[in-house]
Amino acid sequence: EAANPSNYIGYLLHAKALNAHSVEPGTAQKLLNKAIALNDRDASAQYEMGVALDRMQLFAEAAKDLERAAALDPFDARPPQPPPR
Repeated sequence: EAANPSNYIGYLLHAKALNAHSVEPGTAQKLLNKAIALNDRDASAQYEMGVALDRMQLFAEAAKDLERAAALDPFDARPPQPPPR
């Protein structure tokens, strides 16, 4: 992110790492907002946003982002990951 702040990939990868470790969904959301602002056509950014919002129990918003991800890449069949218990 710091090396190339105009490229969405750094923000996306940082958010993916946070989501993978099930930590800091609010930080992941902020990073994904930046990534999506820079490239709103990346299905994985939309998917990760849906995962972060789901973990924050913002289900209606999560559904919108997951639906957007499916519309951008209908051949990606990843289901949303359930929150850790």
